[in-house]
This record gives sequence, C-alpha cells and structure tokens, in this order.
Amino acid sequence: MKPVTFSMPAIAMTTSDVSQCLSAEKTVNSFRPVSKDLVGDFSFSAQALGEFVGWAGSSSVHRSLQVGLEIDDYLFFTDHGNGHSIATGSISFDVGHSRGLLTSADRYSGLEIGAGSIAEGFSVPKDLVHRAVADSLECFVPNGFEFCPSFDLATGPAVQLMNLMRFFRTEICGQLVVSPIALAGFQEMFCSLMAQNMRHSLSQKLVSARVSSITPGQLRRAMEFARANAALPITIADMASVAGVSVRTLQANFRSFLNTTPTSFLRQLRFEGARRDLIHAAPTATVTNIARQWGFVHMGRFSAEYRSHFGVSPSADLGRRS
Repeated sequence: MKPVTFSMPAIAMTTSDVSQCLSAEKTVNSFRPVSKDLVGDFSFSAQALGEFVGWAGSSSVHRSLQVGLEIDDYLFFTDHGNGHSIATGSISFDVGHSRGLLTSADRYSGLEIGAGSIAEGFSVPKDLVHRAVADSLECFVPNGFEFCPSFDLATGPAVQLMNLMRFFRTEICGQLVVSPIALAGFQEMFCSLMAQNMRHSLSQKLVSARVSSITPGQLRRAMEFARANAALPITIADMASVAGVSVRTLQANFRSFLNTTPTSFLRQLRFEGARRDLIHAAPTATVTNIARQWGFVHMGRFSAEYRSHFGVSPSADLGRRS
C-alpha cells in the first residue's frame, strides 16, 4: 500500500482529536489520496511534563503517514503488537517485539503502521541528553554525535529505560499535583542512563576515560549543599557544579569515600525530611501529600522503604508530636 497524505486542521488538537481524525472516513477535501484510505480503529494518547513526552498508540489496520518535525529531540519507538517501521530519510527501521529505535526527531520522515500495532514512544530533550553525556565524559559533545539507532528491547539498558518511560506516564503524569522534585530526579536519571548505557559515538571514550580526583573540601561542599536544599528540586548535576567537578567524578568519589552514591545520599536526606514533616504534621495532613512534597510518588514503595529506614510505618509517625 502506498502512503496517504492528508492535512490536519491548523488548530491546537487534543490526542483524542488526533485519534478521531486518523480513524474517521475521510473525504476528498480532507486528504490527498495516492491509494484508497483504509478505515479502522486508531488510538493515541500522550502525556507531557517539562520537556518530556510519553505516548502510546495502536491501530487495527495498516496505515502510512509522512512526517515532518521541526524539533531535534531524541525519539524512542517501541511496539508490542504487530510492529511498525520508521523512515529516517532514505533509511527504514523495523520496530517490533525485540527491536526498538532511537533517532533524532529532525531525521524522522515517515511512519508505516502495521495492522495490529501496539506502540509506545518517548521524546527526550536533546540538550539535556548532551549535558548528561558531557558530564559523564568531562568533555564537550562534538558535532556529529549520535546514538546507535537500533537497540535490543529484551536485554540491556533499554529494559530499564522502557520501565522508566511507563513510570513517567503512569506515576508521575498520573498525579493531580506533580512533584517538582520527582520530575527533576526522573529527568536526570533518564538522561544519565541514556548517556552512560545506550551505545553512541562516544561510548568507547566513556569506557577508557579516567576519573578525576576530588578533595575532601569539594566532597563536603556537595554534601552541605544537598543537606541545605534537599526540599528543593536539586539534582546530582547541581551537587557536582557546587563541588566544581563533573557528575561522573562526584559519583566515583562518593563510592570511594562514602560507600554510597550521590543519588542514594540525596534520597536518604529526603526520607529524613519527610519523617520530620510527618512527625510534626498538622491533623489535616496526609502521608501521601507529605511524601509527594519530598518527591516520592509510589506510595507502596515509599512505605516499604520508610519502614526499612526507620523501623516504623509512615502512618505511625504521622502527627506523633502535634
């Protein structure tokens, strides 16, 4: 089947509007057919927070679409159904049960949706990813930097990234009030995992790069900054900046001197902050609201870790000294 080109209304559209437009039987005035259009169910939903966007879509019939995006963010494509293919200029990549695609949005030129496709995807800001690469390598990201486009969905770092994509859609975007701490932590974790684990043109340099040393004073500055600002949406990159070192150097020296990571250290500070607020909470306060203020979005995991840290449940501490 040849591609079908049609125009969307030049207005803001919700994801349900897009689904309806793609599913509805079209007239000669709404599209320019090069073959007969097929009518079938199409669904599409998207969640966006900050500069990150996660989406899911499915189609009961085969569809071909031409695409032109004026952004250069990184795009992940996966499919758990009968698959689809993505055109990036003259090259086409198949996306299915075992293989996903990571490409730059400005290269994305076409979409061939298979009948029975059940797709998921994610959009990640390129500037944040490149900042994570630079922090990991202690260097500037050169022109021409790129990720290996095809990746294994069954093993390796992509499994963790896929889980984080779903966590973004279901847990972070599912909150009525989104925690700035949770969003900042998610963004940094996702970009760092991409930079340090997905194959790219600087991967070999990452393997061979030496880690710089750090002075006790620099380590202390990072820790003091974290203690003073744990209630704010600070990141490990912020801690490294205060210490005057790269994220990679800070991580390595935290392991060497403290037998922990900056992420674990900051998380522990936030558990301690949440406990203080729970103990001194007003009668109208709830465990959920206090936990989310400190960046914890999954209440089951929060309660289990809280009990592990302090030997009591969050509800037992709630309002204990009010």
